[in-house]
Amino acid sequence: MRAGLLRHAVTFQRKTRTGDAMGGSSDVWTSFLVTRAAIEPQSGGELGRAGQQEPQRSFLVVIRGRSGVTADMRIKFGPRTFHIRSVREWREKGVYQHLDCIEVPADA
Repeated sequence: MRAGLLRHAVTFQRKTRTGDAMGGSSDVWTSFLVTRAAIEPQSGGELGRAGQQEPQRSFLVVIRGRSGVTADMRIKFGPRTFHIRSVREWREKGVYQHLDCIEVPADA
């Protein structure tokens, strides 16, 4: 893949648990990595939520190989959010990673 195809600036986020003054805790998304990526639509489908069907689109996101990127992270691209379903090394050389993702609605 030519570097010029990695034209999208994306932020990888991971979920972290934070405590509050009352002894409770909550999950928040914190930035892990900002990098360049190629984002390619793969297919469409439907995702059931609250008894309704909503469009679900899958994407292939390609980045240069980075350690620490896992399937429990998400990717922010502007106002859009992509949940990572799987992480694969391209040709097992560690140069690029292919991330199978689904786009989720903004309020999810």
